[in-house]
Amino acid sequence: MKIDLELFRTFKAVFEIGTISGAARVLEVTQPSVTGHLKALEAYAGHPLFERSTRNMKPTLYAKQLYNKVASSLTQLEAAEDFLQRKCNQSRSVTLYVGIYPGLFRQLLVPNIKKLDCNVVMTLNDNETLGTLLENGNMDLVVTTKDIPNRNVQYELLGRSRFILVAGGCTDISELPELNLLNKRKIEAWLQKQVWYNTVYGEHLSSFWKLNFGRTPRFTPNYVLPDKYSIVCCLRNGTGLAVLPESLCREFLLKGEIKEVWGGYTEMKNTLFLGQRKNTLYMNEIKELKKLLRTEFLKTHPATQN
Repeated sequence: MKIDLELFRTFKAVFEIGTISGAARVLEVTQPSVTGHLKALEAYAGHPLFERSTRNMKPTLYAKQLYNKVASSLTQLEAAEDFLQRKCNQSRSVTLYVGIYPGLFRQLLVPNIKKLDCNVVMTLNDNETLGTLLENGNMDLVVTTKDIPNRNVQYELLGRSRFILVAGGCTDISELPELNLLNKRKIEAWLQKQVWYNTVYGEHLSSFWKLNFGRTPRFTPNYVLPDKYSIVCCLRNGTGLAVLPESLCREFLLKGEIKEVWGGYTEMKNTLFLGQRKNTLYMNEIKELKKLLRTEFLKTHPATQN
């Protein structure tokens, strides 16, 4: 009995993303279709592939073994599909103008930009600037935290990004656990004595402080850098504190080059949107780019989408 390759493609998506809903969005199918494919593959294999919960899909040992066998082959098959698709349309006459944060650009697009079948001109800037450029017709697609639709622009949810307080790998934070977390003023006083990094726009540190202490920070950061990734590079095996996206820090946290200090009294999340012009000649190219952004965002932010 031959098995449909789409079952393996669905399995690979659920394994990598961790949720039925996320896999359905990436594959552009319905959630019942994803569930049906998994049930069919489990029946064929004779083994359960995932432990299901309300939050995610945890792969079984058999699923991990199966993934190791099929992942490489499916990736090669997808590459062959991309190659054939490109051969059918060699002209790259379409150019998209895209705006995004520098950190997200490194996470989502730097490893994948060659997958697109169009030319791309990137603008790395802040919310206000990107929104204005989009409204004025100078951008085709932007990633932003503000969704203010008008008659020419529409926004849709991309996902949520969690922010945490981190420290350089050589920072002495031994005093913090000894403090009473219920005493906000003592925690605030300890934090204010530390060396701080922030970005030029500085909105995340201010938002984190207001959310947890009910007021703006009463200090000036020691180092103000152009973007969040620059801060991570400075903190690696160094000293100092910063409020940064968890997804941007994950690799360096696992290596022990930086430390997670605190998630705050109240968890801080940024909601990100995809903004595009309603009337465009490049709808297919924008749809392809949005699919890529969603896929990579779910991979790099798997635990923050609930």
